[in-house]
Amino acid sequence: MSDSYNDARREIEQLSAARQTAIRKETGLLAQQRDVITRNRKEADNLRAELMRLAAMIAKVSAANRELEVQARKNDLIMGSEYPGDFKGNVIGEWVRLNEDGTGTVSYNEKEYNTIPLKQYSTIQGKKVQMIYEKGRYYSQM
Repeated sequence: MSDSYNDARREIEQLSAARQTAIRKETGLLAQQRDVITRNRKEADNLRAELMRLAAMIAKVSAANRELEVQARKNDLIMGSEYPGDFKGNVIGEWVRLNEDGTGTVSYNEKEYNTIPLKQYSTIQGKKVQMIYEKGRYYSQM
């Protein structure tokens, strides 16, 4: 066989070997990437589970705090001591409505309060009324 044929054959073998080496490297890189993706997914799943656990714990603490707050308010009303309301003394709010049960609804600082009207009549919605907080109860006065 001629030298040019042998040279060509050697060049083809070298290219083939180089191609196989490149394929092995690429396969190794793909395997590494797959491992990284798998690890990241596991970490994401672990973080998601931890967040859910923390959210459940926060919900339990919140419910317990609310129960304690309700109990404290009941105890303060029973003992006659003053429970700290959303404000102290008198404030000016806006009349919303007179409810069917005789209580009134007054809006103050973008919050609605059920009040005990000191006089049993309603007025127009939006009228300024005095709201008083005393011993765990809100009163309204026209």
